[in-house]
Amino acid sequence: MRSRDPWLIFVGFAALYGAMAATTAQGGDASEFMTVAATFGTPHPPGYPLFAALTWLSVHLLPFGGVAWKASIVASLQAAGALAVLFVALREWTARVPALLAVGALGTSLHFWRYATVAEVFAGGALTAALLLLVCVKIARGWSGPRAALGLGLALSTGIANHHTVVLLFPLGLFALIGLLPRDAAGRLRSLVAGALALIPGFAAYLLFLIPAGAWRWGDIHDLGGVLHHFLRRDYGTFKLGLYEGDVSRWDHPLYWLGQLTHEFVGLYVVLALVGLVALRRLRGRDRWLGVATAASLLVAGPIFLTAFNLPPRGSYLVIATRFHILPNLLLAPFIALGAQTLLQRTRSRWAAPALFAGLLVAVGLHGPNAGHRGWTVLEDYLSNLYATVEPNAVVIGSGDPAVFGSLYLQHAQGLRPDVVYVEPTMAGHPWYVDGLKAQHPGFRWDNTVPRDAVLEIIDQNLDDRPVYIMFKHARSAHYEGRLPPGYPVGAVLMKIAGPDEALPPPADVERELRAAMERHTIRSRVDTLYRAKSTWEYNDYDQYAFAFDTLAKAYERTGDLHSAVRNRETAAELSPYRFGDLAHLRR
Repeated sequence: MRSRDPWLIFVGFAALYGAMAATTAQGGDASEFMTVAATFGTPHPPGYPLFAALTWLSVHLLPFGGVAWKASIVASLQAAGALAVLFVALREWTARVPALLAVGALGTSLHFWRYATVAEVFAGGALTAALLLLVCVKIARGWSGPRAALGLGLALSTGIANHHTVVLLFPLGLFALIGLLPRDAAGRLRSLVAGALALIPGFAAYLLFLIPAGAWRWGDIHDLGGVLHHFLRRDYGTFKLGLYEGDVSRWDHPLYWLGQLTHEFVGLYVVLALVGLVALRRLRGRDRWLGVATAASLLVAGPIFLTAFNLPPRGSYLVIATRFHILPNLLLAPFIALGAQTLLQRTRSRWAAPALFAGLLVAVGLHGPNAGHRGWTVLEDYLSNLYATVEPNAVVIGSGDPAVFGSLYLQHAQGLRPDVVYVEPTMAGHPWYVDGLKAQHPGFRWDNTVPRDAVLEIIDQNLDDRPVYIMFKHARSAHYEGRLPPGYPVGAVLMKIAGPDEALPPPADVERELRAAMERHTIRSRVDTLYRAKSTWEYNDYDQYAFAFDTLAKAYERTGDLHSAVRNRETAAELSPYRFGDLAHLRR
């Protein structure tokens, strides 16, 4: 049974995650990876070539399932693999029961589970950490020399080719490097050469971006300089972790992570982790140094790294940051195992282990309803409704990664409305993006781009020849107030800019059209819980329906029809109660 445990863990969690994996376009970077999986290409910096290649292979080799699911199942398999490898490492470090408990606690924690069900790179990062930890445990047990160096190099290589957060594991890497080197000079040289050679595949994977193929290619990569530019994330600023310009305390995200641990691990396992941290002082020899290196990596990947985020811990900014909780949460798992081992050794009660495992049932009940992406169709529903609404050859000025990447997926992977020009104005600073749109859509104009005024430029240069629509974020922006041409909500999904000879329809006509559109639209998923309103990428897209009615209410107010204004604001509140709140006090 002992030898079967890792396989049972892998198969069990792979089946769980795969059954809950996304089958439609999703927010964040997921739809970008789905597009690349279907058509090849280059994802955003640094490119994540390992994950991109695995999803492409999955889509083109699996004989069943849609593109979104095939791409997402890669993350499911990586997450299940990470748990199986982590179990092997923790079983050797502690014992079978504590290892099972720690793996179960991590596998049922909300964010690990959630990002095991969607095409994102964080499960792959967890697999790298688990592989590195296993190498470190084996080195602590006496593994050394060139074979150990080769194992260390290959583990790190998976991270180099997947996600730059592998550098946050440097304390564990340093422990492994010191521990594996033989005492003789010749042996040390052979080990260093073996380890260096094993790193080459991780860097070489980025050469895939020199292949001139794919419907979506971020950047202008034609030579090794372009590959290096992409690898170093120079489009963002290599060491920048956000573009927010407001005043944010550097301790906001570390404190938020600490506050969320009791929810992620249902309280009980956080206590075990604290016991495990205290138990470090009882370890001896290499086990103690392994524990110190793991704790140091936890400190670096958790509180220290999170202080670098200059994003406020709310809304979509919070969703960006919480993905990076997965790595420190995995590094907490060894201390859960050490704590469980300490507790079981001291209590010696036959009920202790069942009581600890009972917490996993609580975690499943608490996290299961929000962990899966299967059936979460908000983004694909909204974009499908959008494309069903706009006129032929329209220009749609969008907003946010979910919508732009979701549009990429629907247009290029699903073949939906290739005539429509979907534009993300915040990309105005990237000439390759503007040139690509103009090459794909002859006649589309976007010249002399100024990022802050990109929306005005796109409208001014295209309105005479094409219908132009904008998302409400731009239409309601204080930056564009009084500067945009007149427009009106259409389809409950967008604001249409009135053409040169087009008169604005009366509010009553707009309302009839909006309510008829809501009857036609496909809306299979709703942002109707506090979790979905605060912790998902797609809530901004779902809120577009409510923004349409709220914008119409303002038009009624300008005509003096306050009764109709209240009616439409109440509709907005019904559609997005967490955005617009309780408007019962507005009733006349």
